[in-house]
Amino acid sequence: MATNYIYFDLGKVILEFDHVRGCQQVAAVMGITSKQADEVMFGSGLEVEFETGLMSPSEFAERFFET
Repeated sequence: MATNYIYFDLGKVILEFDHVRGCQQVAAVMGITSKQADEVMFGSGLEVEFETGLMSPSEFAERFFET
């Protein structure tokens, strides 16, 4: 039987990921504070929707920019 897919979880499972650092980097690019970036991504549930496959990367970006 051929393997069609291999699934793995990178963030905080295989690789360490620092959400604070991510928010700081997003904030620097967007011209907002890291607290604002955190509120938009994590406080609003946006990150959960993205991580669970309920939206595409482009939908994530669109919703982020709307906020």
